[in-house]
Amino acid sequence: MNISIIDGKQIKEEYIKEALELDYISYEEQYHLEINQCLEYYLKNDQIYFMAYENDINMIIGYINFSPITKNMYDRIKSGEVIDTSISSEDIEEYVDNRNVWGYLSSIVVHPDYRRKGIASILLSRLNKFIDTMRNEHNIIFNGIIADAVSDIGYHLLRTQGFSEVKNSEHDSRIMEKKGYRNAL
Repeated sequence: MNISIIDGKQIKEEYIKEALELDYISYEEQYHLEINQCLEYYLKNDQIYFMAYENDINMIIGYINFSPITKNMYDRIKSGEVIDTSISSEDIEEYVDNRNVWGYLSSIVVHPDYRRKGIASILLSRLNKFIDTMRNEHNIIFNGIIADAVSDIGYHLLRTQGFSEVKNSEHDSRIMEKKGYRNAL
């Protein structure tokens, strides 16, 4: 494998479309977003995607979507009443130096042909580095990070990253949280 991790301004619309295709393969229909909604998120904050790009086949094979969100949306997700398809670009925040934020880890997806090859670990490592950079270089601290584990694999992955189960959601998933985030995942 010849993989690059891309993020920020390296992300192109075609990569977001490929990430959506991974969602369609991996998640039930209720969790599918449309490209326009994803592009609105990206235009609001271009630092929300971390993607694994397989250079030999020129394809996105995995990604993480991690967004700073409003406290109101954080609480709504934590309640188990909403899923990420109901998040609007207005719920996504921009990163501002010297400010605490609330995080939402909405997706960790790896193409089925590349699972169990360490891709998720590589992506999480890149996310950890990003969070450390935000803290150390920009004094941005995450008050908490919320996630909606829609699969057993996602649930176990989040547990290994220090997340605790908050409750079962109204849409047959488990809400997970990591509070007082001072260090990487």
